[in-house]
Amino acid sequence: MKIQNLRQPEAIIYRNFSLSEYFDEKSFFGRLRDCAEWDDGEYWLFEWALYELAPIRKDIIEIDWPVFRIFSYAFLFIGAHFDPNDSFKILNLDGLDISDRRERLQLVVEGYFLGVMPNQAECFSMVNPLIADMG
Repeated sequence: MKIQNLRQPEAIIYRNFSLSEYFDEKSFFGRLRDCAEWDDGEYWLFEWALYELAPIRKDIIEIDWPVFRIFSYAFLFIGAHFDPNDSFKILNLDGLDISDRRERLQLVVEGYFLGVMPNQAECFSMVNPLIADMG
């Protein structure tokens, strides 16, 4: 599989998937894993990709495992941040900001798997600037 053959949203998922040959350390997941930083700009791209892929998910089922793995490890890192016995800490956010982003990530990934994405304006205090349709 060549990245040029992928639709842009799929390429963004594989860019965040550490087991992919297309993994980019500057992606949302790369920055979280390697730098202990939550990069909102990179997260917006990841979230936008999920909104784009959710309606066609059944046609590209092979992307489910990368999406779930990114979600799973992001949640592990967030949990580690709150664990007093773990040295991993997300450096650029405070606890409330991390909690907000954890809830958002959960709702977005659940929406992706359900095929019904959360309404940006109704569910979140910050609207993803890459998502024009708030539905």
